[in-house]
Amino acid sequence: MRYTPLVLLLLTVLVAILSWLGSVYDWGLYSLLEAEGLRWMITHVLENFRLSPWAEVVVGLCTLSILVESGLPQVCTPSFWHRSRRSLKKTRALQITAVCFLAFAVCLLFVVLMPSSPLLSAFGHLSQSPLYYGSYSLAAIVLTLLSVVYGAASGRFLSFADVVQALVFLPSSVGDFFVTLFMGAQFLSCLHYMLGAPQPTLGSLLTGGAVQEGALPSWAEFLLMMIVYGIPLFTSVFRTYVKR
Repeated sequence: MRYTPLVLLLLTVLVAILSWLGSVYDWGLYSLLEAEGLRWMITHVLENFRLSPWAEVVVGLCTLSILVESGLPQVCTPSFWHRSRRSLKKTRALQITAVCFLAFAVCLLFVVLMPSSPLLSAFGHLSQSPLYYGSYSLAAIVLTLLSVVYGAASGRFLSFADVVQALVFLPSSVGDFFVTLFMGAQFLSCLHYMLGAPQPTLGSLLTGGAVQEGALPSWAEFLLMMIVYGIPLFTSVFRTYVKR
């Protein structure tokens, strides 16, 4: 996957050439090599990157990183439940984490069920509500807090510096992916400009946000994002933990 940014760069050049041919032969495409297209490319480099799921990727990587570093995923392994292999400290850490999770779940349920709940929509529904749109960030916060609790109780995290190091371990290890993310953002934005279709964000696709007329089908947009962003990301994360 080290050549993925180069492949995306070549695809972007190919899209630019195809857009020019499409405008010459009247294929209904918008040219990137004409004056308006060139102005758009120069002025939208950073804007294209902002449309990429960079924020979701950073939050997800930090959450996964501290979750793994805390040792909490080991709870799901059969060896953890053998008393001869499980220390008393880890058992108590799991109990404390479970109590914290139940306390949070009860508080969340109370806020959701209360009259005129601020987490529900104006009609009192879960769909199209703040809780619905913020589910990703809420899940990341909860997993991070539970990881900190378990890591501190089990002795994996001895100071705040250990927590910070656990948060940034995975993002710093897959730093080369962000080059792929940048080049992928330019490729997808140029592709949508050529087609004259607005580029949706990953959040709008996952939450069922409205897609303007002329856009590609939602399933095609999501599949395209998974190919450009998802496969390189999963490969980078897998390679990082395999090398450890």
